[in-house]
Amino acid sequence: MPSSVSKKATVPSASSSGTSSKQPSSGSKKATVPSASSSGTSSKQPSSGSKKATAPSTSSSGTGRPNSNKQPSTEAATSKKLTRPERVLDTLQSRTKKLYFLFLNNVIPEFDSANVTLQREDPIIHQVRPVVLKLLKSLLVRFVKPSAMLGKSVLSVNYSTSSPASLKSDIDLVIGHGARSYLEKNSTKISSGNQQRFYKDVRRFFVKACDYIKQSIPLADPVLTNAEVVNVSSLSSPQTHFAAVRYFLTRYPFILECLDCTVDIIETEFCNLQVETIPDNILSIERADAQWREIATIKDSDGNVSYMHIAQVMCSILLIPHNNADCERVFSSLFQR
Repeated sequence: MPSSVSKKATVPSASSSGTSSKQPSSGSKKATVPSASSSGTSSKQPSSGSKKATAPSTSSSGTGRPNSNKQPSTEAATSKKLTRPERVLDTLQSRTKKLYFLFLNNVIPEFDSANVTLQREDPIIHQVRPVVLKLLKSLLVRFVKPSAMLGKSVLSVNYSTSSPASLKSDIDLVIGHGARSYLEKNSTKISSGNQQRFYKDVRRFFVKACDYIKQSIPLADPVLTNAEVVNVSSLSSPQTHFAAVRYFLTRYPFILECLDCTVDIIETEFCNLQVETIPDNILSIERADAQWREIATIKDSDGNVSYMHIAQVMCSILLIPHNNADCERVFSSLFQR
């Protein structure tokens, strides 16, 4: 113990793993109190004879006692935080969140139908544009007024939220029967603010989905637009022209070189095929390349094949890949090994 006649007592500082039990003598004029570390608190207090005491500072992880004029401890508020299972339960019990789930349950099948078609392994380059345009139209009719779509191409419809005059009102917005019934049943239990926020989020969802489709898939690309000529069931349609076939013969000249024939022969076969009655057994075939292989075997009254060259051109067009799923499967199989 220090002498009682000393004028000042020096108190050693507390380490991070413990506290000192020494106290200054009653005769000291000033006591220096160490600050609390991040892993513990100091138990030292100034003696009754000290003239000035320095209060211990509280770190971010310490438990130093604050002064009476400071805010109360947040320990009680921290103890009220929900655990992860409790947060999941709270989400599932929320009426507002259930409303969002019911809406998604109605709209997601639209995307599933298009994805199933586009991820097929058989060649469907001629179906990419019609399938995507159908998906885009099915989304637009859900939140855009009919007057804003009549007489317009799907790609030219204005669906921006900055043009509210072309968008449907809340009552006409297509959110699904399940979501609409649930909203009407719980109209007094879901606040008006949450209801307005829900309708706003639904419109934002549709706008983002349409933007993503138009930006991700080049629907105006000539390869996609002209590839529709491969569709056997629409050969006699007024929208089917030989100009689409000529586009591929010009862009890929090796097709004509491999066939060893002229464009005139191919065009003649194409025009004759447009007025030909395609047998039902060919139309019932699911794969387009298999359909054209069967068409190549059709013979005239003299026993000569009539459409061999145009069928070969169509099969060459079908060689264009419509997605990168095959490439992803190859890399996935490599990684699995």
